[in-house]
Amino acid sequence: MEHEKLLLLTDGHCLRDQTLSVCSRVVTDSTIRATSLDTLLGLVAGGHGITLIPTLAIREAWMSEIGVVVRPISEVRAHRKINLTVRKSNLRPELIDALGQLILAELPDKSAKKFKKIK
Repeated sequence: MEHEKLLLLTDGHCLRDQTLSVCSRVVTDSTIRATSLDTLLGLVAGGHGITLIPTLAIREAWMSEIGVVVRPISEVRAHRKINLTVRKSNLRPELIDALGQLILAELPDKSAKKFKKIK
């Protein structure tokens, strides 16, 4: 895996910057840029390199169908902050709470699971 090229999203995407900060010693392929995670995964499936994707974006059945293997990384700094943002005038706060709980249930066990309401 040390000779693989790291595939990234386009400039300006926060995941691109986070990937570069975690994988600072990996060679990137500056000729290939993707605009979505699905495109990145398609490039990986096509043998163009490797990439990092958030745990919440993993769809194991589909990824294994296209030939993508998922491996966790042990880098402590590798994390993302997820925000669920709605209008103050939202009339169904119970649905928002349920969605927040669903997202928390899908996080890896070692994630800091906290759901904080900001008024």
